[in-house]
Amino acid sequence: QIPSAALLGVLIERDLQVAGAGGLLFQLMPGASEEAIQALENRLAQHDKGISSIVAESASMEELVAALMGDLDYQILEKRPIRFQCTCSKERVSNTLVSLGKDGLREIMEDKQAELICHFCNEHYNFTEAELVELYNQVTKDF
Repeated sequence: QIPSAALLGVLIERDLQVAGAGGLLFQLMPGASEEAIQALENRLAQHDKGISSIVAESASMEELVAALMGDLDYQILEKRPIRFQCTCSKERVSNTLVSLGKDGLREIMEDKQAELICHFCNEHYNFTEAELVELYNQVTKDF
C-alpha cells in the first residue's frame, strides 16, 4: 500500500450556494522516510479550518497546495484537468442483458423492447425486438 491522505470538502453558504468544493489526494513517493510521513500527517492535522474553507479561499490549485503544505518541501509532478466521463456504451450495456441468461432474456423479449439506463451518466439505451433476439441467440449459442 502507498501511504495516502485524501481531503475532500464542500463549503455551502447560507443561501445554499457552493462557496468552495474540492479535494486533494496526497501520496508519498516510494522510499519516503518515516520523518516525511510524520511531517505530512502533522501538517495536515494542524489546520484549524476544514479543507472546504481552504478551497474557498484559494484562487488556484497551486495556492491550495501551498496553503496546505506550508513550509514542507514538496513537488507537483503532474497537473491534469479532471472531468466526469462515463465509459458506458450500448455494447457494454448489452452485456448486462446477456448476463441475465436465456430465461431472463426470454422474459424481457415478451415486451418486444428494453430500455436500460446507465446509473452513472443517466444515458438511455433502447433495444429493439430484433436486437433482443440477436442477444438471445448469442446466449443460446454459448450454451
